[in-house]
Amino acid sequence: EARRRREQELARENEIARSYLSRAETALQSGKSEVAKTYLRLALQHASERLRDEVVSKLKSLEQTGKP
Repeated sequence: EARRRREQELARENEIARSYLSRAETALQSGKSEVAKTYLRLALQHASERLRDEVVSKLKSLEQTGKP
């Protein structure tokens, strides 16, 4: 039971992270890189390890070049 609840909690956190990731991509398409960075940082707070790697990669790229 505890394992199932933990898995559900992780899935919910990843869902939140993916939502922020989607918002970041929308912001980038609108030319709002600072807004995108904010959403990526929020995504980091909720992402699982695998998703976190993706978010960190996008954030680093954006911070270095201004583009993903």
